[in-house]
Amino acid sequence: MPVLAAILRSRAPHWSLTIEPFERRSYEIDLATGRVDFVLSVGGATPIGALVDAAIVWEDELVVLAGPRSALHAGSDRISTELYLAQQHIYPLPWPTSQNYLDVELARAGKHRKIAFSVPSYAALGRVLEATDLIASMPDRSARALICRHPDLRLIRLDPPRRSQLSLLWGISALQEPAISWARSIIQDAAAKHGDAGGGTANRIGSGQD
Repeated sequence: MPVLAAILRSRAPHWSLTIEPFERRSYEIDLATGRVDFVLSVGGATPIGALVDAAIVWEDELVVLAGPRSALHAGSDRISTELYLAQQHIYPLPWPTSQNYLDVELARAGKHRKIAFSVPSYAALGRVLEATDLIASMPDRSARALICRHPDLRLIRLDPPRRSQLSLLWGISALQEPAISWARSIIQDAAAKHGDAGGGTANRIGSGQD
């Protein structure tokens, strides 16, 4: 989002951009009717209907962050699923575990994480990880962004690795409007400039001119 905001301020300073929290429900009607212009969806495969199209923005690896108090902090750079599940976890909302793609996958295999603490967002994770022996799971871009602010945290990868996609969705009819088509290109340009840094969660995006 910082990269996208900078591009818009440079190229179209009279545009307005509103980011709404993502709710785990169908958003096809929102896109088809123009209530929102785009959806950024993170997780597993994103089903789309006849009124919606999508493009993959990037692919993330799911990783673990551990603070100095965690037993994992001084260990291997990679951990097994069994060792991962033996830890106690921090879970960032807003999605319940019943709708989180990782926990759905684990539940299908009869496995579950030990959720000891929940926080409102990824932004609240850093200090909690530093102060406890808990671990947290997130996309690698989000993890690296947190490490920049909390350098004592350690990034640990899962073996076997788990990956997820960030998808950009839009209403097919809306692309007939030049401004919406242009806005999509700006979002994809911001994603390309974002490269390997930063990260975030899924959101719905409304854009337009003042």
